[in-house]
Amino acid sequence: MMYKQICDLDTDKLRNFCIKNNFYTQGDCVAYGNMFEVARKYQGGIEILEMVAEDIYEHSSVDSLDAFCCYSCDSKKEMVSNIMGEIYRLCVSVWFE
Repeated sequence: MMYKQICDLDTDKLRNFCIKNNFYTQGDCVAYGNMFEVARKYQGGIEILEMVAEDIYEHSSVDSLDAFCCYSCDSKKEMVSNIMGEIYRLCVSVWFE
């Protein structure tokens, strides 16, 4: 029997993640909506997670990013990586059919 892995990035959870961490305060409604459109395309690949995390990084204040990383991230790459990990942990569901 062959199983198929199904992955879903829940945009409601992603929105709550952004609100909780005071992210996306530097973006407008159009950019925010575009980020969610990209997130809806997630099917388990790293590319979409990276795009969403980069978008959050680009539209968030330095203070909120620093607070999220507990002031321990030394580079953009490290911050984006941390954001990706938390999006995956908190917003992605995986199941098998």
